[in-house]
Amino acid sequence: MPGTFTVLTNNVVNAWALAGAHDVDGALKSLEGLATQRGVDGLRLMHKALILDYAGNDKDADAAYRQAVEVMGSGPRLSDAYGRFLARHGRLDEAKAVYQRVATENPVNRWQ
Repeated sequence: MPGTFTVLTNNVVNAWALAGAHDVDGALKSLEGLATQRGVDGLRLMHKALILDYAGNDKDADAAYRQAVEVMGSGPRLSDAYGRFLARHGRLDEAKAVYQRVATENPVNRWQ
């Protein structure tokens, strides 16, 4: 039986392969396979947001980014992805707030 890291990796890679093949529903279903795995909900939600963003499903992507931020906080990778999403959609003040929050809450990662 595969270990938890293998399951995580396989589900995320499979989800992106399906998204690349334009099977967004299949990609999201693959990520849902991680819903019961302890400690990876934020990562699952981040990839869900990224896939929805990639697929052009802006409303659901925005909701998924917000959910991921609630679970993961303002880590640099998630904040960068969400900030770029907001900026691409003309929501520059919101993007700036995301970047300011990550800089304030993660001073060690401040553009060194």
